[in-house]
Amino acid sequence: MTPQDPSNRAAAAPLQRELLQRVRGKEPAALEAFFDHFYDRIYGHVARLLQDAHQAEDLTHEIFLRLNRALDQLDPDRDPTGWVFTVATNCVRDHWRSRRHKETVRSTELTSDHLEVLPDETDHPEQQLARRQEQEAVRQAMAELSDSDREVIQLRDYEQLDSNAVAEIIGAKPEAVRQRHSRAVNRLGQAFRRYLDREERAET
Repeated sequence: MTPQDPSNRAAAAPLQRELLQRVRGKEPAALEAFFDHFYDRIYGHVARLLQDAHQAEDLTHEIFLRLNRALDQLDPDRDPTGWVFTVATNCVRDHWRSRRHKETVRSTELTSDHLEVLPDETDHPEQQLARRQEQEAVRQAMAELSDSDREVIQLRDYEQLDSNAVAEIIGAKPEAVRQRHSRAVNRLGQAFRRYLDREERAET
């Protein structure tokens, strides 16, 4: 199974070159618009990778500090999305490498709207419950994956970036990204089914 974008978010309109030039020049109003444009996506990206909402807040702050310090690298003639996610992903990797214990208990208190499927008001209560149960199953399955698997699924499926963009972000070849993604989705499906089996046994 492949996770669906839980926010049902429409693709944001691309930032204009004129704004990006002002961002590169660190004009306050332009910086605010730039950071507002990316904040929700970056926070959601980091929260799903870390599986910890509180750590995600701290790390997202660090990511935007890094972006601010590196604005001389911003090319106004190119879509900055890949660059922004490269900085974010590298920051998450630094966080993973800095942990004293590689295997930590991941928080189950992921209550942010960035991580929830908002119910369709047209759904019946039973349908809304089923959607939330499926969301919880996907979240639990994602928590069982390795950092590497979660990273590629997050970029390909939640952020809907193509293999070329993901390859640039994580420093791999597109074919390697496609292979990693295929394996990661397969492992996610296995974890998803294990979670459902456990829930079914618990109810009997």
